[in-house]
Order: sequence, then structure tokens, then C-alpha cells
Amino acid sequence: MLDAKLDENWMACIDFGTALSKIVMVRRHEPGATTTEYVRPLQIGPGSMPGFSPLMCPSALYIVQERIHFGERAFIVHANHGADHRRRFESPKHYISALNQQLLETPASEAEDPTQRFTRKHLLLLLLGFIVFRFDRALRSWNDLKGRLPRLRIARPAWKREYEQAGEALLLDLLGRAFILARTIGARYETNEGLSVKLAMSALKLVDRVNEPSAELQKKLVHTAAPGDCIQRGFVPEATAVAAAVIRPEQGQRRVFVIADIGAGTSDFGAFITVPGKDQRGRISEYARARGIVEKAGNW
Repeated sequence: MLDAKLDENWMACIDFGTALSKIVMVRRHEPGATTTEYVRPLQIGPGSMPGFSPLMCPSALYIVQERIHFGERAFIVHANHGADHRRRFESPKHYISALNQQLLETPASEAEDPTQRFTRKHLLLLLLGFIVFRFDRALRSWNDLKGRLPRLRIARPAWKREYEQAGEALLLDLLGRAFILARTIGARYETNEGLSVKLAMSALKLVDRVNEPSAELQKKLVHTAAPGDCIQRGFVPEATAVAAAVIRPEQGQRRVFVIADIGAGTSDFGAFITVPGKDQRGRISEYARARGIVEKAGNW
């Protein structure tokens, strides 16, 4: 996937959520002319399964009997297993938000991994790889792209300024390896019997030998000529991504507003100011000191 040519007419906006991950495609268009023709959600959820949306991918995996089940099957297999002492491994955003390498490198709990062969980073990579696999599969059905990859715009935690560089470097490395896992494991992510632990370990060892996949992923991100632009960038704090949808330049007035993005595992906050411009164009800036993240939300 990382070797694919870019299609500059499309941008994929990705949210690796704590409970559910979502991806929306946006086609290049004139400011102020946004319609559903230009904004299309990708079907990365199950095709038709009661209780699950076809537009949202459950961010979870479950290990049982040397097999790993992903997404909606993680929930179903876990429920059918009926083992109170067992847990799904989920919440990729929670682990990314923590920026704790020691936490990632330590073994997952026995409740999450009865094999005790995986670190939390291993499971996080496998889970991110599964979500990217669903993304890849959905893109293949788009005749508009003809095998090309859209520009990527990825929502990320609202780290404090001093942690941003380290956080984005970690996220780039994880996602670069996840893109490789998506094609390496491929459709075996979704077999009814689950992905074998042996195959998963083999794929992780292969990916571990890849040097700096982040460099290739970096080339696919949205780039801007203005370093201070809070919207047109590859990694966007979650509250800022929400704010981008409410600039409303057509109102023709200066506005100050606050975003509280309460998710399943983390809550992101930000304060913003917008000013109108000509021809339906507007500008938005964020108050850097008002940006924040809290490690609590609906599921915690």
C-alpha cells in the first residue's frame, strides 16, 4: 500500500477510535460547495450484521485457542466463549494517547493474551493492521482511484506541545508497520476460524525487520506550506478535526467556540476562533493553551 501512487483528488480522513474506527473520503472541491457528492464514508464495518454499523469498524481483538479474532467477531467470539476472567484487547487510541513505551513493550495481561506471547505493542500493531486492511479492501472497490492511494489525514490525540513530536513519530512508526501488516496478512484477518497465533507472530517478525516504514507513510500524509495551519496537516488533534466542520465562513462573522470531543476512552478539548473570508473562504486558528486530553470517557 505504501508503494501506491497518490491520487491528489481524494483525501481519506481516518479516526482510529477507542471503540469504533471510522474513515471518510473527501473529494477535492471548491470551498463553500461541500455536498454529499464530495464527502463519502467508507464501509469498513461488517457488511450486514445486527448490532454493528457497516460504516464503523470495532477496534478490538480476542484471543482464544491459539486463534485471534478481530473487529465484530472479537465481540461475538468473546460473548460465546463465556469466560468471565477473559478480556478483549481494544482501545488503540488509549495506548497511543498514553505515549508510554514501557507500557507498549510489556506483555499483555493474561486476560487479554492467554498465550503470553504478545506484547501490547504486538497486539496494537495487529489491530491497527486489521483496520488498515478494512480500509484497503474498501478502497479497492472504488473505480475512481484505479489502484492509487488518497492523501491521508489522521486524527490523533491532543498531546501537549512538548510531546507532539514524539507522539507523531510513534504514530507514524506504528501505522507504517500496520500498512504492511494489512497486505501481509490480508484476508486471513477475517477467516471464521480466526488468525492463527503462529501466522501472526511470523507476520510481526517480518514487519519488525522493515527499516523506517514511517518515511513512506509520511509521504502519503496531507502537507501544507503553512507550518501554523491547524487544519491542513497530516495529523490533526481530534478536537481540531471536529472544529474543521464548523468553520461556517458563509455566516460572515467572527466566532469563538469550544469543542469537547467525548469518546469511548479519551476526551479531547480545544478552543478555536474563526474569521470570515472572501468567496466562502474562512480561516480557523486554535488557542494552543486550551488544547487538552483527559484519559477518561464513556468506557473508562
